[in-house]
Amino acid sequence: MERTGMEDYWPAIVCLGAAAGLTLAEARGWRPVQWGLKPLASLMFVIQAVVLGAAGSAYGVGVLIALCLCLIGDILLIPRGQGRVFQTGVLAFLTGHLAYIAAFAIAGLALSGLAAGAAVMGMIAFAYWRYISRRLAPEMKAQIGAYTAVICIMVIAAFGAAGSVSAPMALLPVGALMFAVSDMMVGQDRFVRTAPWHAVVITPLYFTAQVLFALSV
Repeated sequence: MERTGMEDYWPAIVCLGAAAGLTLAEARGWRPVQWGLKPLASLMFVIQAVVLGAAGSAYGVGVLIALCLCLIGDILLIPRGQGRVFQTGVLAFLTGHLAYIAAFAIAGLALSGLAAGAAVMGMIAFAYWRYISRRLAPEMKAQIGAYTAVICIMVIAAFGAAGSVSAPMALLPVGALMFAVSDMMVGQDRFVRTAPWHAVVITPLYFTAQVLFALSV
């Protein structure tokens, strides 16, 4: 039987299916279901990168490391609250963003892409920071500000590397913007006001972003 190539994308399909179930579970507050589906969805985007041969290039290894760090962060952020486990999860995501930046730099950064990314992300970051900074406790502003800066650099680097990978040019910028908006919504949910509908934005954007990154290897 002739291979169509579609069989290489089963992890992405499982990931997005699990993410859809996870979105419902988070909106409804079904904690046991969240513990089952979130690690599954996260593991699948790591497996997708492996199936597509991420280990065969320096760029792919960088993306794979970032995906693994995000997997760790996902599991650590399942519990609600802002204790040590949550802080460790945030650190995993911060390191994941840095790994993505390194991977995009390895792929190669075009000045025109960097400029476009800076323009787009500058507007988003300005609006986000203007909104959230007024609602943060004073001791949180420096931490959230630094994390937001790293997110911005990741998105700008993704725009810069868009033409340097074999994937379609829009893949990295779209994935990076999805990841950024998802992370910003997590900040709103954890530090300003929690609402069940936040999951409807955060979860689909986040897992789609990770799948797009995995497909870029």
